[in-house]
Amino acid sequence: MIGGARGPKPQPHKPRSRHRIDEAAEWTYLPPEGCADPIPDPPKGRAWSDHELEHWRELWSSPVAAAWDEQMAGLVATYVIAVSATLTGRVSAQLVGETRQLANDLLLTPGAMARARYRIGVPPADGHGASIHSLSVSA
Repeated sequence: MIGGARGPKPQPHKPRSRHRIDEAAEWTYLPPEGCADPIPDPPKGRAWSDHELEHWRELWSSPVAAAWDEQMAGLVATYVIAVSATLTGRVSAQLVGETRQLANDLLLTPGAMARARYRIGVPPADGHGASIHSLSVSA
C-alpha cells in the first residue's frame, strides 16, 4: 500500500491511549487544604537558611506533598537548594534546567500533575468518569 497512516490504529478505548476522548482514565485527587502529615526534618549535613526552611515547610504542607513519602526528602531538599541558589543570583543554564526537572519530578507544575493523573480538589460527586483514588489527609 502506498501512503496511508503509519503505525498502529488508534485505540481510544484503552486506558493509556493518547487518543482517549473521555475521562475514563483514573485520577488521583489531592487535598486542597494541603498535606496534614508531619513535616519531616530537612536532611542534615548543611546549614539551612531561614528562607530555605520556610520553603521546605511550605512544600511539605502543600497539596502535592500528599503524594510524596519520606523517600522524597532528598529530592525536595535538592529542589529547595536549587531554588535558593537561583534566587540569590548563583544561576546558570544548567541550574535552571535542573530546577525545572526537579519541579516536574515533584509534580509541582500543572503539566507534570496532568501527566501523572493528579488533580487538586474534591472528586466529582456524580462519579463521572471511572474509578477515583483520593489520598488521605490524616497523619
